[in-house]
Amino acid sequence: MNINQKLDVIISKMDTFQSDITDLKSDVAELKTDMSEVKGEIVVLKKDVAELKTDMSEVKGEIVVLKKDVAELKTDMSEVIGEIVVLKKDVAELKTDVSVLKTDMADVKSDISDIQLTLENDVSRNISIIAEGHMDLSRNLHEAIKTSNEFENLTIKVSLLENRVSKLEKKKKKKIS
Repeated sequence: MNINQKLDVIISKMDTFQSDITDLKSDVAELKTDMSEVKGEIVVLKKDVAELKTDMSEVKGEIVVLKKDVAELKTDMSEVIGEIVVLKKDVAELKTDVSVLKTDMADVKSDISDIQLTLENDVSRNISIIAEGHMDLSRNLHEAIKTSNEFENLTIKVSLLENRVSKLEKKKKKKIS
């Protein structure tokens, strides 16, 4: 192969290379366009990531507050559970006390029934007997008082009569003298 042929081959290859270079340039231009779009998207992504970081730091702060609140709630719940245990104990004691009170109330009802029966059967009858005796005593007392009053009246009359007699005797003595 001669030089011309070789040159033709080289030129042909050069043309191919140029065509390839042109294609590469076109591809590089597209890549540049794509890269600039990617850069724009990266800028947006960086902005979004910065916002996410800010939001995440806020969320972390809120999580810290929530953890603190949860810890306080746990403490409060422990106290409430303790108080519930005390209340359950108190309720159990109250149930026992109420049971005792019910028993005592039944005893009191029984005692009241016994007292009512005693009042109706014994005391009422005895009061009637005493009242009858009292009426007799009252009559006897009135009769005794009547007799006493009559005696007092007679005593007064005798005293008046003695005074008159005494006056009459004095008058008589004056007349005689």
